[in-house]
Amino acid sequence: MSDASTGLDAGAAAVLGAAIGGTTTLLVGVIGPWVKERVERKSRSAETLIAAKRVAISAFVRALGNLLIAKESGSSIKVPGIEAAIAHTEVALLLNRDERPIESMCAATLNALLRPEGAMALGYLQSGLHKWFNGELSAEQARDRFTVLVEAAGNEQAAAEADDDA
Repeated sequence: MSDASTGLDAGAAAVLGAAIGGTTTLLVGVIGPWVKERVERKSRSAETLIAAKRVAISAFVRALGNLLIAKESGSSIKVPGIEAAIAHTEVALLLNRDERPIESMCAATLNALLRPEGAMALGYLQSGLHKWFNGELSAEQARDRFTVLVEAAGNEQAAAEADDDA
């Protein structure tokens, strides 16, 4: 090769390198902040949803407590029942498909409060929600554990009633 062709190749390589470097710098400068903002926005959205779930679940448990207090004191359960049903709907609207077992636990507890083992179901719900929210159990594991405990409480209640009838 001659010195002229080597110089041309080196010059072309320098121009090509500068073009690639400039394009990369431009893309990083333009796209980088956009990607960063998108990731941050998504993170804020997830944090907001978690906070909304926490508030809705707390309101639901509080409404269930009010329903239980009204039931145990012999007061009308109409208003506390409606409040609990509304709070249940708010929880259900915030949960995603993978969290549907949590909604199932909430619905079962609301229904159980009308039966003798209702107070126990509320305690089991609170325990399951705590373990699920803290990541100790999946939604399905929390629901399965809740179901076993509520069924056992119902069986114990039925046995106690059978003993009373005997």
